[in-house]
Amino acid sequence: MANSLATAVERLSDGVDPRLDDERWRAVPATDDRAPAIVVGVVHDHPASAHRVRAVADAFDPDVVALELPRLAVPHYEHEADAVAVDVDGRYDDVTPDEHGTVPATDGGTSPAGTDEMTAAIAAAPDATVAGVDSVGWRFGVRFARLARSRDASLATVRRAAKGAWNVTRSALAVRFGRDDDHRHGGGVDHDVSPGADPSAQAADEGAQISRSRSLLGALERPEADVLLDETREATMAANVDAHRRTGGVVAVVGMEHLDRIADALA
Repeated sequence: MANSLATAVERLSDGVDPRLDDERWRAVPATDDRAPAIVVGVVHDHPASAHRVRAVADAFDPDVVALELPRLAVPHYEHEADAVAVDVDGRYDDVTPDEHGTVPATDGGTSPAGTDEMTAAIAAAPDATVAGVDSVGWRFGVRFARLARSRDASLATVRRAAKGAWNVTRSALAVRFGRDDDHRHGGGVDHDVSPGADPSAQAADEGAQISRSRSLLGALERPEADVLLDETREATMAANVDAHRRTGGVVAVVGMEHLDRIADALA
């Protein structure tokens, strides 16, 4: 059973580690028929984000880890998490990469300090159920149709958005059955800061990337198809996370651009 939400929030809010800035995660209280949840925003494949999801999972000990992944992609990340090294106390090794950028591990596996945030979340909550909540299923289809009607979307817009949804599924198939270099989220993203860097440097680099992304999105008018697809994905992820809250406490890991809307929908 998950730890108390208040206890987890107190542990995460001590202000010591800048990677745990409370603007990058949101706590969702329990209701009469729902367990609490913590939604963690991430910059994909960033070491600060990997650290944050591990810290949240460690503090909250969730019953369910809900990931911004299609269900088809989950088994790969579960397999990757099995290779993550732990020390004799069962805590995760945050070790410094060597001169080749390789993160050593005590048992021949891979330290979470050098993993993507999805693998890190699974490894940090080994007893939790793992769920891929960014899936193109019946919840997605119903919401897609409703949003398209409410927006009076043109046929061309619907087709472009549907193509984007198919690309999500195709990427999941590549992860599930494809080559190793297809497996990481989005093919893997290289960042200018290493997993062994100082926490403040990691947090600063991550924050700069978040600011640049928000500035870019704010300066451009997004295509209607992209908006339709993202709103459908966010509504679907929120519904899927909410469904898992019926069974226990949830840690949800989503891209930073989705954090506020998904957390608000749950609240």
